[in-house]
Amino acid sequence: MLARVEAGISNVRDFTLHASHELKTPLTILSAETELSLADPATPAAESERLASQLEELRRLAALVDALSLLAKVDAGLPVIARERLRFEEVLQDAVKDARVLASRRGIAIELTRCDAASFDGDRAGLRQVLLNLFDNAVKHNRPGGWARVELRTEQDTLILVIENTGLPISAELLPRIFDRFVRGAGCNEGSGLGLSIAKTIVESHGGTITFMARPEGGARFVVGFPQCTPSRE
Repeated sequence: MLARVEAGISNVRDFTLHASHELKTPLTILSAETELSLADPATPAAESERLASQLEELRRLAALVDALSLLAKVDAGLPVIARERLRFEEVLQDAVKDARVLASRRGIAIELTRCDAASFDGDRAGLRQVLLNLFDNAVKHNRPGGWARVELRTEQDTLILVIENTGLPISAELLPRIFDRFVRGAGCNEGSGLGLSIAKTIVESHGGTITFMARPEGGARFVVGFPQCTPSRE
């Protein structure tokens, strides 16, 4: 019976991996064709509005496919990161700039209160995804006029990232499931519910840890730790 269960799980995992791979190409083609139509001056305004909405949905689907592919690879024991020596503070600063664009639309301030310089062997694209997923969570579950504060420090060759934000209180039922797949907060219809699960997967693939704490006054506090960073002397 256990062998049949394991075989069933393996089949589902393989199907997810292969299906997500096959879906990438048509989604890329559809997105490119939609972008070309949007850029065409002859496209009527009403049609441009429809195409813009369509492009947004295509990008959402592409992000979902990428997320499912990553999780399937992790479940299969396949490598998901490619390490290189990088300056983590530069990756963070770039992510903060992008996050501020999204946050400004909702009247939310993102403050980088501390940013120690540190070299780190990691996957640049993966770490950027972790940061943007955490920032997206901090903005999406915030309140109008709220804030998100970011701190990056090095302590005894350990890189510590703290992201906390204002927001509504988090239900006790959700707390132990915050990193589970397809989990979304009550009343939230945005996203796929995979952002925090993806962030945890990538962090742990780097040998790091990520913890979550609900702020008593509302909102969240995430702490990410990576070992073996090198404080910069420059």
